[in-house]
Amino acid sequence: MTSTIWFSLFVLGAFSPLVSSGDSHFRIPSPWTYTCLADESGQERCVRENSLGLGVGQTLETCKLICGKFGQIWPQPRAQFVSLAKTTQPFLLSGLKITSEFSPSQTISDLLDEAGERVRRVTSTYDVLLTIALAGKLHPDHPFSETLSNPLDRDPSDDPDNVFVKVDVKIRVTNNRILSDYETDESYSLSITNSGGIVDVIILSKSFQGARHGLETLLQCIAYDSGHDSPSMFVALRHNSFCRKLQDPTIIETVTIDNDSPDYPHRGISLDSSRSYTPIPVLKRIIDGMAMNKINILHWHITDSHSFPFQNQKCYFDAVWLKREVYYPKDIRDLVHYARVRGVKIIPELDAPAHCGNGWQWGEAHGLGTLALCVNQHPWQEFCLEPPCGQLNPVNENVYAILEDLYADFLDVFDGDIFHMGGDEVMVRCWNKTDEETTEIINYLEDMQWDRKEQESFIKLWGDVFQKKSFGLLRGLREGITAIMWTSALTDPVRIEKYLPKEDYIIQLWTNSTAKSISQLAEKGYRLIFSNYDAWYLDCGFGAWVGPGPNNWCSPYKGWQQVYDNRPDQILERNLLQRKSSTTNFQELRKLVLGGEVAMWTEQTDQYSIEQKIWPRASAMAERLWSNPETNYEAAEWRIQQQRHRMVTFGVNAELLQPEFCRQNDGLCNFIPNHEVDEDLPAHAD
Repeated sequence: MTSTIWFSLFVLGAFSPLVSSGDSHFRIPSPWTYTCLADESGQERCVRENSLGLGVGQTLETCKLICGKFGQIWPQPRAQFVSLAKTTQPFLLSGLKITSEFSPSQTISDLLDEAGERVRRVTSTYDVLLTIALAGKLHPDHPFSETLSNPLDRDPSDDPDNVFVKVDVKIRVTNNRILSDYETDESYSLSITNSGGIVDVIILSKSFQGARHGLETLLQCIAYDSGHDSPSMFVALRHNSFCRKLQDPTIIETVTIDNDSPDYPHRGISLDSSRSYTPIPVLKRIIDGMAMNKINILHWHITDSHSFPFQNQKCYFDAVWLKREVYYPKDIRDLVHYARVRGVKIIPELDAPAHCGNGWQWGEAHGLGTLALCVNQHPWQEFCLEPPCGQLNPVNENVYAILEDLYADFLDVFDGDIFHMGGDEVMVRCWNKTDEETTEIINYLEDMQWDRKEQESFIKLWGDVFQKKSFGLLRGLREGITAIMWTSALTDPVRIEKYLPKEDYIIQLWTNSTAKSISQLAEKGYRLIFSNYDAWYLDCGFGAWVGPGPNNWCSPYKGWQQVYDNRPDQILERNLLQRKSSTTNFQELRKLVLGGEVAMWTEQTDQYSIEQKIWPRASAMAERLWSNPETNYEAAEWRIQQQRHRMVTFGVNAELLQPEFCRQNDGLCNFIPNHEVDEDLPAHAD
């Protein structure tokens, strides 16, 4: 028996998920219908009422698709003009056609084909949902059993709501660049119109990345309508003023500048897979979630002192937890391509000179001397900030030969215009011990006439020796490559210009949001990536894993609300004001803020919990960096609930934010500050 699958087109919304309303024996329809109504503030919400006697009303998924200025689109569009229709159109899933109408090269066309195939695979989820719905039968005692028929027994031609239409998606891309950088134009235009029997979808972009974002928004414009057992889409979302004149090709070609585009070019997740190994399938699910949120950077902290799971000819053999917990070049290349099709760029990090321990112990056995110092030494507090310790030997020339080989291996499998060199938490005490292990360092300092009692001597050893040599090796392998460094003693505004030229380095901030160095670095002309730990560290707020606790070092927990309200532009401006520095050139300084990353360190996280800790908090960062709305988290509360619901439907293991009641009753779970309670009445029974 064949089944017909229905959709309705929207151009602003998100793929709305369906929770099965029954098991394999009985299908119990929802007793509710939903209406989009404006509240006292003017915001539209889906309001629930009992549908008894009303027949099949509007489902929650369809209501959320069309309700509000942006429907359920996440992140909300930043386009100057957005108009969302209040009607939906069922369509045949088998009639969904996606074609690259114009692309500048076969490579771009192939990428668009793969991105389109992903859309078809995602929408095929509705096949499963429909099968669940069709397999169920109404319980005979249910009050709706006499008024509602089972879909298996219904003739689609007898249902006036089921209109057999096709969806024709055409994509036009004008730029031939395959790899993305900070100059990539990610803007896109999207138009959906009902031509009678065919729903026409047009996506315009200068880049593949922008076209992919347009496809993602199209996906977010589709919902499964459990009332009709069919998917639904908006019929006529006008995603820019030009769309009202869609038949005029000249207008189409000239308005992409004004279309939906991100506020910041760097919207990322920093993921640590050294402390706890994250298998490739889990990484792919995380990338799927990134695509759903238009997050475009996966910063992969692939090695650390704990383990070295990057397969190469030297460092990984004795530095992995299990032999199967290794990332092989073939798998990494596949992951890089998987990410590219989803609009995600992977930036690798080889953290050095600190955070290098296990994986570097083999030097002496091979006649190369001591490659790393303090490896696994105890008590660890003396030589590093967390166990296990390990720090490269900056005066052993063999270290640089090995680094050059490693850089070459990394550049061979990753896109090579940006490389993260780490560079934080260097401990002077590890280089300044009085034992045989550090003899050659002490001798080097004496030869250079650098006083080992002065911290600045070791800063010079780090900056003038190690960092200049290692960056030179990287540049020798890939001309023009840019390095990213974490904030550290080396990036202190009083010395950074001596060691890290602003033309060569981007600084990733992991200070708190009040650090004076933020605006000082901007005033010196350095490009910045925000990962301030007081809002965008996702590992905070759990029990201590070293010491008595009670909590880990960066507590408290950072909820999605705090993540959402963390605004890099406001932090920079506030920082300037606190330092009584001039803000007249603020707009120029703001251009140096490339964006930000939430950081997922894995001391207490592994493959079984990492997705829930990332999602949907990273979704909050995604909207902040894409559209950067003037409103705070409260305006996004019901939308992020729906976004999380959509992500779970399509296989991303996102944490629940509120009970299901709250998603089904917009606004009824909102906290009302300063609400006066009648103190004369008892508050609770106990």
